[in-house]
Amino acid sequence: MPTFKINKKVGNLNNDVVNKLIFEDKNKTQRTYRNIDKKVIINNHNLLFHHDEGWTKITVNNIQEKESWHNWKDMFTTVQEIKHTLTGWTDKNETFVLCMYDDDNRILMIHGDTVLDTSDEGLTMVVYQRNSPGTSRFDCTWCYHGKHLCLSSVHDKKDFDSVHQTVSDITMHIYDNGAEPYDWKRFLKTQKNQNGDEEDWIGVFAPLTDEEDDDDDDDDDFDPDDEEEEEEDEEDEEEFDEEETSEEEGDWDDSDSDEDTEYRPLKRAKH
Repeated sequence: MPTFKINKKVGNLNNDVVNKLIFEDKNKTQRTYRNIDKKVIINNHNLLFHHDEGWTKITVNNIQEKESWHNWKDMFTTVQEIKHTLTGWTDKNETFVLCMYDDDNRILMIHGDTVLDTSDEGLTMVVYQRNSPGTSRFDCTWCYHGKHLCLSSVHDKKDFDSVHQTVSDITMHIYDNGAEPYDWKRFLKTQKNQNGDEEDWIGVFAPLTDEEDDDDDDDDDFDPDDEEEEEEDEEDEEEFDEEETSEEEGDWDDSDSDEDTEYRPLKRAKH
């Protein structure tokens, strides 16, 4: 009978009760998982199951890498089994699995030991990198602004079309960084320091819009000589205003004023 590993602890499983699992480690400490309702068979050695406290991964502990463990099908037989939508590797050559469930409204990502379960709207964008002719593999980086997290998966180049189709079904924000890997650690640090929102994240990779192109064109057309001409025109207008004001001040006629009479407003002289 194999032993199993949960959260780096090795022990035995007891799932005789429906939708319930008891894990007992080598120190005889027991942990009970209740209300199990979903499972994902990651591969022959790993299973992910969902319970009332979230997701937990089980690993077969004493089975050799080349050996197979076929009993995952016999565990939690009454729960929903979520199928893989996309598979690959992590940037550390661990297993990567992406699943869609709840009518494709939720994304479940298994990235090595990291498990991420979000709504489809929680995915900010996907960026391709190391994607150039002659390479055998390429990367997808999955960016979650709400989690302040970017995770990269690796895929065979021959599968690019199918991977791209899957990604396109999930998000419209897909960008290509070309042949070079991107510095995601620096990206996250910069965005954190600048309090970048989702649009800021997307703006790093999104092509310029027509409106932004027009703004750039306006900047390119700037001529300092035009600015000097405008300043000269403004000075001429100021000089003209001063002369006009002086002339108008001399046009007032105070000949009808009388100290003994009632005050009357001055009138313009008639010419």
